[in-house]
Amino acid sequence: MVVEDDPASREIVVRMLQKEGIHVREASNGREAIEVLQSGVTPDLIILDLIMAEMDGFEFLRQVRPHAEWSKIPVVVVSSLDINSEAQDVLRGQVERISRKDGSPEKTCSARFGKPSINTC
Repeated sequence: MVVEDDPASREIVVRMLQKEGIHVREASNGREAIEVLQSGVTPDLIILDLIMAEMDGFEFLRQVRPHAEWSKIPVVVVSSLDINSEAQDVLRGQVERISRKDGSPEKTCSARFGKPSINTC
């Protein structure tokens, strides 16, 4: 599942994953992502932006991680936020990887993820 509030960035990530044959769910903020999870969908991976309106990535993690059925879903953070040591402490143990958006979403995605090896995002 791709959780990203910027439609252009989200579309680029989704298209890259779909090009690899991966079925992708989308959400424009943390609240929508929780609604997807509550509907019974359990993605193999969540690609999460941190800075979003309505519910940001930090709040999303605070609400998702306590649920046994969602706690083991790997989360990769891809954000333009300059992640300081305090934010790193909050994210430590909750996410698999933190990647900073370096310019275009295409550059960030291809440089950080390579070819996905999962069936569903």
